[in-house]
Formats: sequence, structure tokens, C-alpha cells
Amino acid sequence: MTKSTKIMIILTITILAVILGARYVHIMKKTVLTNQEALDIGKTKYQQAISCYWENLEYSTELIENIGEADTAYYEVTNINEIKQIFTTNTFADFCDEYGLKEKNGVYYKVAADRGSDITHVGNELKVDSISENKIVYTSIETYNDNEEITTKEYQFILIKENGNWKVDEFTLPN
Repeated sequence: MTKSTKIMIILTITILAVILGARYVHIMKKTVLTNQEALDIGKTKYQQAISCYWENLEYSTELIENIGEADTAYYEVTNINEIKQIFTTNTFADFCDEYGLKEKNGVYYKVAADRGSDITHVGNELKVDSISENKIVYTSIETYNDNEEITTKEYQFILIKENGNWKVDEFTLPN
């Protein structure tokens, strides 16, 4: 092999390595969401989370006793698997505590009383704080109107990617 042939082979390999490396970097960069994509996902997941507390918990109409405390009646929750898809394990446990859900033999029950919503809460705005491949951190700015006095509170709202799905990992119910 001549010296010029060797140089051409080395040059060709170098060019291919640069091209393939650039494509790899482009592919890797695409796994991180844009700010708008993260905001769209956050808005959807925030609404799903808040709906679980305020309107989306489905349960049977048959009262069941002997689940928890004496003299307390419960309903069987019928959409618990859908709710588990929204929250990470820790946040699901927080949801169960907040809502007073009881688990017995893999079945979840709610106390026979509804949880109300905060009538002074008028909405929220999400601000993206950071984005990585498997985690998005937001500030949720909650707005309240209490007797014509407008106030805001800020809470952290975090999504974690588990098995290819975004789930709520930190959420504070506005109240």
C-alpha cells in the first residue's frame, strides 16, 4: 500500500468518525426537551394531579365497613390503577395519606366523605426551572382570590420519567 493510499484511508476514517460523532451528539441532545415541550407536559400532568384530588377519584356506591376505624364506612376506589400512572410511588403514598385512602389486600378504599376544593384558588402558572433527560423541575405559582384580595403562593412541582412515562414526583395541593 502506498503512502498516499494510507493517508486517504486514515482521512476517510477520521471524516466518518467526525460525522458519526456529530450525529450521536445531535441524537443525545434531542433527548432533552425544549422549554415549551416541558411546559406542555407539566401543564397536562399538573391538571391530572389536581384532578385526582378534586374530581377524578372514582369509587363504588356500595358502602363497605371493617376496613379501618370502627364506625367508619368506606367505598372501594375503582380507578386506582389510573391514579398510580400519574404519581411516582412516594407521591402516590402522599396522595393516599392526604385523601385518607386505605389499602387492604391490594384494594384501595376511601372514607365515605368527599374532599372539597379550595374555592379561593383561581388558577396556576408553571415556570420551568430545569430540564434533564429524566427530570423536570417547575415552580407552580398558585393564585388565590379571597374577598377581592389577590395573593399568590409558590410551590415546587417535579416530574420524573419512569419507564418512558412522566410521573408527578412532587406536588403540593393548592389550599
